[in-house]
Amino acid sequence: MPEAAELMELFNWQKEAKINRVIKAKIQDIRYEVADIAFALLSFCDELDIDLSNALDDQIIRNALKYPIKKS
Repeated sequence: MPEAAELMELFNWQKEAKINRVIKAKIQDIRYEVADIAFALLSFCDELDIDLSNALDDQIIRNALKYPIKKS
């Protein structure tokens, strides 16, 4: 998904200390890229008849079983 790559480009090669400045300086670009990613994901889910809300719920359960709080 090129949209995700475009979002990552905003942060590539940035030192951790500089990330907050990058966010402040590029928040509008970040918003646009996040919206592009959301649109692409929703279109993808629609094409494959995936209920995103159910997929998220299922993944939360899988993660809870795989990474129980007691072990983290």
